[in-house]
Amino acid sequence: MEDYIMAEEAQVQAVEQVAAVEAQPAVQAPVVEAPKKKVSRFGEQKVIEIKQEDGSVEKFTLQYPGIRAVLDIYDNAQMANGNLSRTAFADQAFAEVVVDPVKLDLDYFDEHDGFNELLDQIAEFLA
Repeated sequence: MEDYIMAEEAQVQAVEQVAAVEAQPAVQAPVVEAPKKKVSRFGEQKVIEIKQEDGSVEKFTLQYPGIRAVLDIYDNAQMANGNLSRTAFADQAFAEVVVDPVKLDLDYFDEHDGFNELLDQIAEFLA
């Protein structure tokens, strides 16, 4: 009979332990966010507005050509002394980055203001 009482007491203790655990507030596992995937800039556009001497505004639409094209633009514009050829940079950037106006070239700036400003904006956009 003593074994029966001990078994019953053990069972009561087990029930009490389960009840004590169930009475505790649930512990929530920390939420682990999946690493954020870097969003590609390929195709990203930006409109640059450059005020002209006569008060009008010229608009240029830039489009990110992808990292490989960006590196090619800079590599092809680098001179032997390590400096950047602004002419080579402008020629290739106008061809690969400026999508509007179409076929923009250096000669355009013989009659329009903003060459240096546009080139600086392109360099900033590609960075």
